[in-house]
Amino acid sequence: MHIWIVAVICSIIHFVKSQCVDGVHNVITVDSYGNAKLPVRVRNVTILVYDINYRPSCHKGKVNVVLPGYFHIISGEVEVPKDYDLASSNLVRATVQLGGMKLCDEGKSGMVIVPSKYW
Repeated sequence: MHIWIVAVICSIIHFVKSQCVDGVHNVITVDSYGNAKLPVRVRNVTILVYDINYRPSCHKGKVNVVLPGYFHIISGEVEVPKDYDLASSNLVRATVQLGGMKLCDEGKSGMVIVPSKYW
């Protein structure tokens, strides 16, 4: 009887430690202020990490970055102190989704009414 109780308690502890709660265990916070040499600086950027199936990604109660996967930036500040011509330099190629529809895929517009030069 005592072995059964110990086994149940161990199972509960393992379950609690291995949980992956969205917004709790899959969170990364980034802060690069204080380094003036960086071309882009971020402050208090909070990122949620997901696997390829949009499930929260964590292992043993800690964030787990898997590729392929997804990052959702939910808050923070980004400062770009120098002007960049992103359209001609091709430094940034955004992919933007709304629901299941891709509005932009790697810098190319997925919408006829919005030209690629705006992405």
